[in-house]
Amino acid sequence: MAKERSNIIRNASQKKINSVGYTLIELLIVMMTMVLLFGLGFANYRGFQRRQTLEGVVRKVKADLRFTQSSALSGKKPSSGNCSGSSENILYYSFVYSDADTYSVNAVCPSGSNTVKQVDIAGAAMSAFSEIRFNVLGRGTNITGQTVITITSGSGSKDITVRSGGTIE
Repeated sequence: MAKERSNIIRNASQKKINSVGYTLIELLIVMMTMVLLFGLGFANYRGFQRRQTLEGVVRKVKADLRFTQSSALSGKKPSSGNCSGSSENILYYSFVYSDADTYSVNAVCPSGSNTVKQVDIAGAAMSAFSEIRFNVLGRGTNITGQTVITITSGSGSKDITVRSGGTIE
């Protein structure tokens, strides 16, 4: 009887030892679930990153358009270059398309022009547009109707509209 009892106790303890841990199938299911969740999260993050890049470039171009406009409104002269002399009057400030990822802000006076700022927009491209002139002291722009600048990055694009009165949207 004592022998049977010790066999029963030994068998019960062996079952406990054998049932501790996870099976290979359980581990594979957990690993596949983790890989799936990581893959979906990474894809969503990349999409978010592309949208943020586009938004950042649009904000930068709008800020530079507003800088060009405010410089013209104030009649501010550049600190150096052709238009910096005391006898020079600023005629207008221009926002000029150079190529798909470069534009510049120029101050124009009777004796020539001075590049105030040249910007390279990394990670995006913009559509070609005619020079946008902001005349000094609130005398409007050279635009008739409106000019649309399209910024493209990744799979998306955004438009910036400059109207004849100088409104930037």
